[in-house]
Amino acid sequence: MRSRYELNSLINNKSEPKQPEREVNLEPTNTAAMPRTPDELLANFIKAADAESLAGLDKCYKYAARVLENESAILEKATDVFLIRKAEI
Repeated sequence: MRSRYELNSLINNKSEPKQPEREVNLEPTNTAAMPRTPDELLANFIKAADAESLAGLDKCYKYAARVLENESAILEKATDVFLIRKAEI
């Protein structure tokens, strides 16, 4: 017969069931971190311009203008969209 101490030791030393190890996915999952082409940025700006308030539109345009400063033709299109949408609001 086992003593109380031995029984308590057996109960307390029970190993926890091991959790299966999780696989590590090394593929990037955050698409926002991936760089956008100037055309993609323009397309995203146009979509955002439809749904924004005047303050939101201004914020989106400032970001687009900063990122597109070296892309004059695309920046001109973004500026046109900004001015048209600003007049609509």
